[in-house]
Amino acid sequence: MTSENSSWFIVIRTVGRCDLLARTMQSLVDAGVARFPLEVVVVENGGTQHASHLTESFAQSCRVQYMAIPEAGQAVASNAFIFDHPGTFAWFLDDDVRVTAEAIEAYDQAARKAQQGSEYYGGPLGIDYEAPPPDWLVPYLPRSARGWFPQDEEDGQTPPIFLGANWAAWTDDLIAVGGFDNQFGPGQLAVGAETVLQKRLLQRGMRPVYLPQALVYHWVPRSRCSPRWAIQRAYRMGVTEGLEQTGDEAFLLGYPRWMYRGLMERLGQWLRTRLSRSAQPRFQAAYELWFFLGWMKGRQASRRRQSQIASTKHESLRSS
Repeated sequence: MTSENSSWFIVIRTVGRCDLLARTMQSLVDAGVARFPLEVVVVENGGTQHASHLTESFAQSCRVQYMAIPEAGQAVASNAFIFDHPGTFAWFLDDDVRVTAEAIEAYDQAARKAQQGSEYYGGPLGIDYEAPPPDWLVPYLPRSARGWFPQDEEDGQTPPIFLGANWAAWTDDLIAVGGFDNQFGPGQLAVGAETVLQKRLLQRGMRPVYLPQALVYHWVPRSRCSPRWAIQRAYRMGVTEGLEQTGDEAFLLGYPRWMYRGLMERLGQWLRTRLSRSAQPRFQAAYELWFFLGWMKGRQASRRRQSQIASTKHESLRSS
């Protein structure tokens, strides 16, 4: 538990998107972040330092520090922070969110009462669209592009999975489960680094605590809520699905044998809808096909990873 006078952290991972980062930082200042016993840490990854001067420009408005790491990837940036700041409470934000005063207050209260080793936290996500997508497309978009208010869509029985743009935990708890997996998340083909990590926390027996007042708004440009982008995202989601799966299935040419039938079914459906006058059935068939192709790719990569692990163990046994 964070004591009355102890500091906790807001962690913003960025790849030098200074316009968006400035918007996020200004929203924190406007929301009164300086009133709270916390420090903002901007972690820029990918070898650039574009955000350095921008971060310094906010030093008069709030307590802020800057980190730069050469490796690319949001998971890498998150790990750089947590392993450098053990024993602290951290609220993770993306560099394209708009923060509300209520959100800072909610996480400050959580930091004071947080049960290290037993709880982690997250809040809802609103959307700031550059241009709203067509209504029929919204169900196909990920939660980060359509918004997330779990009281409206969850059954109350399944533990919520918080979005990476708005959640918090003790760094020691994240370190205890191995930190963020670098093969997932922004900067990688597979998505969902926070999802994978939160599943590990659940397996460890920890409890997700939803903070309904901790609302932030995610900026979604026109280019990230289009049919083309949604199909590309479906492929990446499929890769994630495959990477998370392991097993001793029968493989043919690098892929599980049963997947070839599923591929043919989806390819056939895609071909049948090419002449449809309606955009939705054409899109849905493409969406399902590309998700499945990503799933195959992820399953192939998962098998290779298992083989590498097994080979490493075998070599270790032989050398010992």
